[in-house]
Amino acid sequence: MGTSDDIKVAAQRVIDAFGHFDRETYFGCFDPDAIVSFYYEPKVLTLVEYWAIWRDWEQSGFRVLTCESSNQLIVEVADNVGLLVHDVRTEVVERGENKTLNERESILLRKRDGDWLVIHEHLSRPEASPS
Repeated sequence: MGTSDDIKVAAQRVIDAFGHFDRETYFGCFDPDAIVSFYYEPKVLTLVEYWAIWRDWEQSGFRVLTCESSNQLIVEVADNVGLLVHDVRTEVVERGENKTLNERESILLRKRDGDWLVIHEHLSRPEASPS
């Protein structure tokens, strides 16, 4: 069984790898059977499909410059499964233009063979607060 600290460390590894646009380390944090759900994709993706999208990003010149996590919350740690929910501020280059993305992410991890691996990642774009 893991602890909240185990989940935070494993999730931070994912966040750091993404923030450095480090494809090998980032995808090494995922279970081969992982699925991902992004608000800008019309369907839930397998890891193989996500890998293909990442390659397309690289070929189009898209790059992640920084990725900062805040408001981290460990929702559950039980039976070698843990969930981290957080806000993400990401600086990217897309089509030659720098952009800032403010998103919310859930990272579900499972301990397998001694390693905490991502089994599901969900990215959303929170709506503005009502005034």
